[in-house]
Amino acid sequence: MTKSKKRRTPPDIPQPGPFNTNGIQYYLAGRHAFRSGHSQDVSAFLFHLGFELMFKGAVVSELFRQYESSWTAGRTTAERDAADLEYADVTDRELRRMDHNLVEAWSSFKQQHQESTLPRFDSVVSALDRWRRLRYPGIALRDYYITSSHEDKVEVPTAIGPSGEPVIVYHLSLAEMDELFASTPTLGFTLATVPGAIEGAAGRPNVGMETYQWHNQQAIF
Repeated sequence: MTKSKKRRTPPDIPQPGPFNTNGIQYYLAGRHAFRSGHSQDVSAFLFHLGFELMFKGAVVSELFRQYESSWTAGRTTAERDAADLEYADVTDRELRRMDHNLVEAWSSFKQQHQESTLPRFDSVVSALDRWRRLRYPGIALRDYYITSSHEDKVEVPTAIGPSGEPVIVYHLSLAEMDELFASTPTLGFTLATVPGAIEGAAGRPNVGMETYQWHNQQAIF
């Protein structure tokens, strides 16, 4: 049986907004996992996914602006369809090229937003990206490592392995995640879009905002 596919119209074309909204909500999920005492790996992966989506949203925004004029009412249906497919293909290839590399997505994000303060988070983003190596539980790595986390900014612990050499440390700081978040979600989006993403649409706005504000010295609301 074959299925007919309706021609996509501009409102159906992938847009940057959902990248930012979903990224914010994954960040909140990371805060919830951290607060609940869940696995450090789980918290880190949720934060990673949240910032990955927010950073990639800048890439989608740039491509969307390039193709937006191709979807105007004055274009023919064939022209709009062709532009739609080209935009989708270009966007898909660019996002797949980045894969889940947070540093790569961060680099593109900084290129879109030339604010001078963003490079100060380079080390934070790089440290968060390292958690990708622990994505699958129970898969032993060849290197010895330890994991740690803290609500505040503290000195990253150190450890010595059986060979007497320092081992890899995967450290997660909630304060650093909050500081990074406070500097990113409104770049390219209005401040008014952030509370809506935090509060959600399930009729329980206090839950999301309370999760965001808990032990958050960098809260923007």
